[in-house]
Amino acid sequence: MESAEQRAVRHRRRTTFGQIAERYDRYRPGYPAGLVDALVATARLGPGGSVLEIGCGTGQLTGLLRDRGLRVTALDVSAPMVDVARQRVAGGGVSFHVSSFEEFPAEAASYDLVVSADAFHWVDPEVRYTKTQDALRPGGWLAVIACDDSYDEPLQGVVERMWIARSEHGSAWLRTPKPTVADEMRASGRFGTVVEAVYEWGLTRSPDEVVGLETTRATALGWGPDGARQFARELRARIGDVRAVQLTRRAHLAMAERPATPAGG
Repeated sequence: MESAEQRAVRHRRRTTFGQIAERYDRYRPGYPAGLVDALVATARLGPGGSVLEIGCGTGQLTGLLRDRGLRVTALDVSAPMVDVARQRVAGGGVSFHVSSFEEFPAEAASYDLVVSADAFHWVDPEVRYTKTQDALRPGGWLAVIACDDSYDEPLQGVVERMWIARSEHGSAWLRTPKPTVADEMRASGRFGTVVEAVYEWGLTRSPDEVVGLETTRATALGWGPDGARQFARELRARIGDVRAVQLTRRAHLAMAERPATPAGG
């Protein structure tokens, strides 16, 4: 159960990305074509399919969906993020809105797909699955993508220790088991078929790109400019005199179908 304090922190943190919209767009890796193709195929979407995207950020996924002939309604709480997304995804096919999902007047049963990439955890828990199901047409799908990054050792251990040292609860966040999004979808009682997949790929990044990526995390943004700069200086020093860093990125895809008929119907 989320406390009032936890909710206030979550609402504050989800707006901080607007402070660094262009840096976010520069350093955050995008999504592989194979993942998007599988998502579209699973949802049985054809040209003209209607998509509601929650937390579009700078449009990294938005453009991939639009380029597959889908009509996308893209939401984000941050106006600067939407401004960058509009520049990235020019040429029509997308309707952008500066709005949270909670406040957006989504018409019931009007979307073939509701999708959220690296943003669904920012949505209020009590509406994550109720409002998404209501927005979907019968037979429509909810798709949630969550990515994590890991560096080759010894850098991965270095980065983890730096985060732990700055965490209010130490390493508890690493040890505490959490239900998967697919588990939550099933437990909601709102969906029928649930499918999962993991996509993994390697990237090569310069030390400066590693620092850029790590300082786009919401936690780092919450430290304020001085705290973020200190973290960036320490991380750059710990990476040392190397030309390139190997990064493994994993995208966890969970999808759930709104039943075509009510349960028991």
